[in-house]
Amino acid sequence: MTVISPTETSRRTTDGLLAAVGAYGIWGLAPLFWKLLEIPVLQITLWRLAQAAVLVVLFLWLRRRVSPRALLTGRVSLLHLGSGLLLTGNWFIYVYAVDTDRVVEASLGYFINPLMSVALGVVFLGERLLPFQKVAVGLASVGVLVLSLESGLPWISLALASTFAFYGLIRKRSPRGSLAGLGTELCWFGPPAGLALLVLAGQGGLELGDAVSAAAVPFIGAITAAPLLLFAVAARRLDLSMVGLMQYLAPTLQFLLGYLVFNEVVTTTRWAGSVLIWAALAALAVSTIRMSRRAAAGMG
Repeated sequence: MTVISPTETSRRTTDGLLAAVGAYGIWGLAPLFWKLLEIPVLQITLWRLAQAAVLVVLFLWLRRRVSPRALLTGRVSLLHLGSGLLLTGNWFIYVYAVDTDRVVEASLGYFINPLMSVALGVVFLGERLLPFQKVAVGLASVGVLVLSLESGLPWISLALASTFAFYGLIRKRSPRGSLAGLGTELCWFGPPAGLALLVLAGQGGLELGDAVSAAAVPFIGAITAAPLLLFAVAARRLDLSMVGLMQYLAPTLQFLLGYLVFNEVVTTTRWAGSVLIWAALAALAVSTIRMSRRAAAGMG
């Protein structure tokens, strides 16, 4: 049995915190980058898939000598075909939201996501809700209802929350680790995306926008892959409860960008619905902290 010294534990925790802040910080500030791209949303998604596939698969090969062929071998790879489809849809909807000046609505989707994950755990995994979790789900449901009173169902928020929640559900059933699973998903969708870009280029339909947009295109893969790799580091070095609580940094930054930088309108109704959702998250956070303390006490 390997004994880890307190100094090593502290260093791993610090590294994990820095990685988590880096991952969620990039995700939170990413709308600033996507706004630079003056190209169709579908093409941005194709670039994300193709470039991220190269970076992540290369990383896996250099670190673990895992080849694309190995990633696509076995029945479990078919599971990641489904999760990859959900991830692709999530990426497309998110960039569409940024492109159409709906960053605030997109941020609410990622606030709702943890609550939807709790609901899916009850429906598909037979998990039981604790009192604070029941309060959280109830408040979130009322919050979505309030948001719907103004302009119908906030479909972008719900689509982002549901695609990522179902993505997490599928990934939970996979025996592959976070990076290997991501590599499998990108092996399924990266090559077809690259081929589609080549076809568009051959037909003269590939758009790069102005000089700033064209200069930003080569960095699409890095902006996509970097936070995913940092998140994998954070997940290995931090308690799951801490990682879960820190995830709210990203949608908070997105909400602030939409409201303060992009000058998106946040009406009284939207504020009311948002506050209810944030209250639901607070209840969920209390539940998470309580469960973490009980687990720690049990181990002690």
